[in-house]
Amino acid sequence: MLSELRISGLGVIDEAVAEFAPGLSVLTGETGAGKTMVVTGLRLLAGGRADPGRVRRGEDKALVEGRFDLAAAATMDTGDRSALDELLEDADVELDEDGSVIAARRVGADGRSRA
Repeated sequence: MLSELRISGLGVIDEAVAEFAPGLSVLTGETGAGKTMVVTGLRLLAGGRADPGRVRRGEDKALVEGRFDLAAAATMDTGDRSALDELLEDADVELDEDGSVIAARRVGADGRSRA
């Protein structure tokens, strides 16, 4: 489960942090508040196409970080949990002490993207 989302330098967002709890989370705001940039950040974390035009004017990069709480994975189907463990092992990912993992995506104003 996504427990925290950090975005900096993306569109109208200078810097923002959102924390999520289990259950339904709703994102609301006025026109131009940055809701679309939050969705763009989620797409970047999921491996979506990086658009350097989304980097905030005056910044050299945009950064999106997501903290995923994998403690809930203990209740997953055994096959799904095995696939998750294999994926993490193949990527040489170690869980934090609290059972979470952080994924990050950087998009440079020059068009370079790094996960």
